[in-house]
Amino acid sequence: MLWRIISCIACILLLVCAGGISACGNSAMEPRHPRGRSDAARQTVQPALPLAKGIPFQLNANKIYTQVSVNNTGPYWFILDSGSIFNVLDLERAKALRIALHGNSTVRGMGAESVVSTSVSNVSLRLGGLELKSQDLTVIPVDSLLAHSEGRQIDGLLGYEFIRHYCIEIDYQSRMLNILPSACDYPAGGQIVPMQIENDALYVTGFIHTGDLTIQGKFLIDTAVRSALVLNTPFVESNDLLSHAGQTVPAWGTGIGGQTSARIGRVAALRLGDLEIKEPIVDFSEMKKGVLASSNFSGIIGGEILRRFKLILDCPRSRLILEPALDSQKPFEYDMSGLALNAEGQFLNVFRVVQVTSHSPAEEAGMRPGDVIAKIDGQPALSLEQISQTFKQGAGNLHEIIFKRGMQEIKCTIKLRRLI
Repeated sequence: MLWRIISCIACILLLVCAGGISACGNSAMEPRHPRGRSDAARQTVQPALPLAKGIPFQLNANKIYTQVSVNNTGPYWFILDSGSIFNVLDLERAKALRIALHGNSTVRGMGAESVVSTSVSNVSLRLGGLELKSQDLTVIPVDSLLAHSEGRQIDGLLGYEFIRHYCIEIDYQSRMLNILPSACDYPAGGQIVPMQIENDALYVTGFIHTGDLTIQGKFLIDTAVRSALVLNTPFVESNDLLSHAGQTVPAWGTGIGGQTSARIGRVAALRLGDLEIKEPIVDFSEMKKGVLASSNFSGIIGGEILRRFKLILDCPRSRLILEPALDSQKPFEYDMSGLALNAEGQFLNVFRVVQVTSHSPAEEAGMRPGDVIAKIDGQPALSLEQISQTFKQGAGNLHEIIFKRGMQEIKCTIKLRRLI
């Protein structure tokens, strides 16, 4: 999450957790009452002719990766990032394309430190059949900063500067995007949630339920955050949320701006309009600097929640539309191994342990930071995402792991169990 300059690239800022592979980018709100759909909101919008229809994407760490051509070369992998103010091009990709860089500034992310950025001008982008001419992009070394924790290459971001012009349908089930010039069709069974667009960021009002508390919050909609729900430090502390969170595990990570820290737990529910999202996994931020230390908003609704819906970002009408998918009520799960990994090597196919949660299955099996996973259940580990999904499901399942510690090859068995 980048901050003005880029309001939020919490997007791809992965929080590599000691409890597993997880993501984690001044005015108070006036009190409001819950609201459902108004009569006007229920009216069906006439469908508009798509500018680009059926654009495929890949889902990795709950982030939307789609192919974008730059100056008629590529295509390259860009993340659709509703939390980034600007469109972003990776620094090394810009150099490889010999695009002239100019100016410099700094950006902030989830970490406490700033990162130097520069810019490119008059760049052409093509997404599906949609061509964007004469684009200005912010340039940062996004790939070198985050590819190791994402487990795949990142060439750029399509942020609010792109999203604001269109109504964008995201079908997570079919892995397809539709880009419409203005208004989207209102789906049967969908929930319209009014959006507040402030400083080029998309916010909705929601309600946190935990214990006997119901707390109103202002939440950033960020399609490029892996987590279900991230709560900013001031919001956590002012509402004493950790005392109501039950079992939590610590989480540390590195991304844009340096190290991040949080505790991972749950709340009873998040309510958006008439929708109730039960027992989501929550990142309770402990950051004292950076975006997650802001009191200007309460937190972030990320991909682990958004992927459970057909999602429509209707910026021209300042509204979010959520149509529940078949698995929208599926229980939220968190890593059950206690391992946090980074991807290394030229092809990001070397998986090194960076943290092991205390009293977790991985620690009990003898694994340590620095170990490199070679095989899981007799098969080579193919991707960071594959490993993450393997260890997020099947409490009680046994997995045989072969890992390397220096020149030594060691075999162990871990029995997955819920840590929160």
